[in-house]
Amino acid sequence: MQTAPGWRRLLRGILILGSLLIALLAVIALVRFKIDLSPQRETVAALLSETLGRPVAIDGPIGLATSLWPAISVHGVRIGNPPGFDNGDFASLELARLEIGLLPLAFGNVHVRDITLTGLTVNLRENQARQVNWALRPGETPKSEPNPTAGGDDDPQTYQLTGASLMLDDLIVERVTVTYQDPEMDAPHEFELTRLTGSARQGEPLALDFDGHLLRQSFTGHVELASLKEFLLESRTWIELQLTIAETDLAMSGALDVTTAVPSARLDLSIAGASLDSLNSLTGLDLPPFRDYRGATRMSHQEQRLTLDDFSLRVGSSELKGSVIIGEEATRKRLLAQFTAPRLQLADFALGTWSAEPEQGTGSPDDSTAPPASQVDTPAPRDGATTAKTDDTPPERRQELAELMSPEFLKTLDLHFELDVGQVLDGDQPLGSGRLVATLESGRITLDPLTLGLPGGAFNLALSLKPGHEATDASLRAYVDNFDFGLIVKRADPESDMGGRFSLDVDLKTRASSVSELFENANGHIDLAATPVNLQAGIVDLWAVNLLSAIATNSSKEPSRINCIISQLTLRDGILIPETFVIDTSKIRICGKGEADFKARELAFNIAPRAKKPEFFSLATPFKMHGSFTDFSMGIDLPGLVGTSISFITSPLHVPLRRLGKTGAIPTDGSDICQVELNQATRVVQPTPGCRNSASAPPTDDAPSDRY
Repeated sequence: MQTAPGWRRLLRGILILGSLLIALLAVIALVRFKIDLSPQRETVAALLSETLGRPVAIDGPIGLATSLWPAISVHGVRIGNPPGFDNGDFASLELARLEIGLLPLAFGNVHVRDITLTGLTVNLRENQARQVNWALRPGETPKSEPNPTAGGDDDPQTYQLTGASLMLDDLIVERVTVTYQDPEMDAPHEFELTRLTGSARQGEPLALDFDGHLLRQSFTGHVELASLKEFLLESRTWIELQLTIAETDLAMSGALDVTTAVPSARLDLSIAGASLDSLNSLTGLDLPPFRDYRGATRMSHQEQRLTLDDFSLRVGSSELKGSVIIGEEATRKRLLAQFTAPRLQLADFALGTWSAEPEQGTGSPDDSTAPPASQVDTPAPRDGATTAKTDDTPPERRQELAELMSPEFLKTLDLHFELDVGQVLDGDQPLGSGRLVATLESGRITLDPLTLGLPGGAFNLALSLKPGHEATDASLRAYVDNFDFGLIVKRADPESDMGGRFSLDVDLKTRASSVSELFENANGHIDLAATPVNLQAGIVDLWAVNLLSAIATNSSKEPSRINCIISQLTLRDGILIPETFVIDTSKIRICGKGEADFKARELAFNIAPRAKKPEFFSLATPFKMHGSFTDFSMGIDLPGLVGTSISFITSPLHVPLRRLGKTGAIPTDGSDICQVELNQATRVVQPTPGCRNSASAPPTDDAPSDRY
């Protein structure tokens, strides 16, 4: 019976060995041992290089600290650029450290005690081939399968951590620099994160606080993600973000889903600031200095559709509300925008010295080498010609505008825009209201209607035009009924007593490919009737009254005034003919005739005055104007001058006889013509008393419009 002691010795050995093993594990778990893994860094770097497809180097030590909370640290990591880019680093890292719990892992949970990243630099680059160096392989784009449950209309779900499945005690990121440059940029844009701290403890969201600089503008912010687990494992979470940068507060909250190739989102966005121009350095724009502005909207993005609901924008006490829907179907993009402005206060949009025009000499880097204007030989304009303003728009900007207005681009858009303005105020004084409906469909631009309700009356306009390489049907309709312009004059000069009313009736049908061609093939009419009040005729009357009596007239006498201006113009195939053109004053009546050819861009007009009663030594010399639209001459009609001279010399003989007979007398107040009313339904042209060769009502080809 010698086996029993043998078994006892074996059992004792096993117990001793187990005790030693447990003691060893206890020592390893409770006492940290630092292990230097630096000799293996070349092997680790080679594995990373093969995995990432780009060179990876580890210049510093690699350390491992053992315990129940083992920690690994790596110093001096460099990741190079992929083929097709320069030999610089894509990213470099001074220190990365991770400490994680072993016991939670045994129960299927991840508990990270500490993540530390220090001195991270990332250089994002785009080459001439439009490849980016942050893709997994040059030219590749990461792919993902669509999530059939994404993009629903239900309210965002609040995810929470399940038990201790994934927890993060401390996250510390310091000195992060990200630069971006493409081939068209002279210098890279730079983003600097000074410090980021955060945590995601049991039952709490992932919370991050950060500060840094973007384009030399400091920023601070706070962000919360509902669940680190869902964000990392399911790529779906809600988010709340507050960011302050360039004296501007931005906020975002809502649900994000990044499991699809095109992420979907339902977010509430807001922005507020003391002055809009504080964002100039970030946007690269010259924004107007609007004060105390606030904007908010609820954005929903799903596949090919972007919706902005509950859109609101406030500047001071002014407010704009509405909604925007942007979608894409096949090769067409669709935009629907509807806005209302219950109140617009002009004082809220004071611009100070700001101008939308770029400053001279700042648009091009070559401006500094351009010679001064005094040293440039510029041809002098001919007599009577106007000098066109030099277009300082850069060639690339003109090319962009030309492409945006090209018929090919316009045909890819369907647009419907509505704007209703309830009240426009200047201080406490109401200025009016308005409505605009604009559409773009199949390349045709339509404004129908543009209505302005001003203190003096209403202005209505409708326009239809299809820009293109060939002319197509177009139309222009405008109507103003008895507008009181005295209210506008009073605003400009409160001391002025000038006023009056005018009416406008425009109805044109044409073929045009641009706005500049609207009149070249137009048929229709342009009618204007104005009756000024307290508008003095002044020196105009010297044209046809008795020169001797005018010079000797006592200044205390009642001055002559303009009674009315009547113009009824007919367009036939681009040729404008004044059926009626008359300016009536207290003492004379001025009549005009002629034509303007919009195709040839030439004009020829004769204007002649006539005294309302026979006058001694009256000039009344006809005046003519002819030439091109941009280079025309004005002067006295020679045949008319001969007749005027004879009448001037013989006036002592024929004027007494004409005054006795009272032949050809014209009412001083112009009551025989100034009571005309423009009627958009039935257009009538009457002969004008006192005007030679006055037209009678001709047949017109344009049918009356029933708009407005």
